[in-house]
Parts: sequence; structure tokens; C-alpha cells
Amino acid sequence: MQMIAESYRGISVVLDLALDRLLLPVALIVALLGAGIIVHELLPIWGNGPVNAHQL
Repeated sequence: MQMIAESYRGISVVLDLALDRLLLPVALIVALLGAGIIVHELLPIWGNGPVNAHQL
């Protein structure tokens, strides 16, 4: 029984480390996508929106 408990604790540590390694890249991607969406929405307000081909 003790061996099963120790194995469970070892697997738990490995899974926690794997989760930590996945959490950082996911958080960075979400932050960059959020910043991109915010900038995309603010560009027309700032007057630097996409240039229409007819305006050239």
C-alpha cells in the first residue's frame, strides 16, 4: 500500500510540473491575442486604421 501511495505522489508531482510548463505558453498566447484584439479595435479611433484602396 505504501508503494502505491508513493507512486501516486510521484505522478502527482510530474503532472503538476507538466501543467506549469503548459500554463505559461498558454497565458502568453492569450495575452498576445488579447492585446492584438484591443489594438485592432483602437486603431480606427486613433486614426491609423486600415487604408482603403480608393483613398490612395
